[in-house]
Amino acid sequence: MDILDRAIELLGPPVRIEKHRGWGIWWCPFHPDEERRGKRGRPNFGINLKKGYWRCFVCGASGPSLRALARALGEDWKPPKYDHKPRKRTGPALSLVTYALAECRAAFRNTPAAHYVAVERKIPPHIAALHGLGYGLPYPPVPPSVVQAAQKAHMVTKRGWWLWAGGVVYAEPPTSPPVFIQVRHLRSKAPSKYQTWGTLWKPGGAWLVSEETEALIVVEGLFDMLALATVLHALSLLPRVVPVYTVGGGSADQLNWLRTQSLTGRKIYLIPDPDPGGDAWAERIRERVRVAGVLRPPEDRDPDEAVLEDGWWPFRF
Repeated sequence: MDILDRAIELLGPPVRIEKHRGWGIWWCPFHPDEERRGKRGRPNFGINLKKGYWRCFVCGASGPSLRALARALGEDWKPPKYDHKPRKRTGPALSLVTYALAECRAAFRNTPAAHYVAVERKIPPHIAALHGLGYGLPYPPVPPSVVQAAQKAHMVTKRGWWLWAGGVVYAEPPTSPPVFIQVRHLRSKAPSKYQTWGTLWKPGGAWLVSEETEALIVVEGLFDMLALATVLHALSLLPRVVPVYTVGGGSADQLNWLRTQSLTGRKIYLIPDPDPGGDAWAERIRERVRVAGVLRPPEDRDPDEAVLEDGWWPFRF
């Protein structure tokens, strides 16, 4: 988690980002700035987004780190509702499911999920491994406590059968206990193509964003993101350019996160699906986010097909 993410956790979204100075600006939580009544009607509380130290330029409150800021705010502090507050990120149920995810990832090779990813969707093994893709084991060998936690998260039936069985499993973030899990079902009698558990307040794939990131390419689906990651990796552009995908059309929290990224100076590009829903998706994002461009694959092709099968690549980074 970078400094800006942690600051948003504590204070909500910034009023503005001063990229040239490397500061994020908020209404001060230590004096009546919280009522948006700064000395000159402007916010006065700044956090250095490279080092993490903070200061109010009116009341003088200051500290060396975000950990010190959290202590100063106290355990009962809650961020003001300036905009969309990020939802709770990690629940105990999904944290325990990490053990089952490890089994699914270990079993991925030579399964129907691996065949679907590599042959039908043309995603190479190293990209599947980077994103921690797994095979949905119907009965992963895990302790009863993990099964009980998954049952509370409505991921497992009363008989212990995991609902991700037989599918391609993706968890966000793949490098730590997940806040979100999505399965691409491959069973013919599955209730839908995709099923999700948990909540993302960022777009999927945002775990790759770092201080080095200069641009984001936003798409609608998981495999569109994986296709873009394949090309970006081949061009040695990761993580300077990171592909992300919105889940369920993009929640208010995800759009707010994208807006914050655009305020830092990162360029945001959109690649919608070739249908009316894709047009509505792009327009919804553009209403909230400063977008550098909306790029459409030729001949009404889906983004992943256009990139991996047709060689379509409109970017110059």
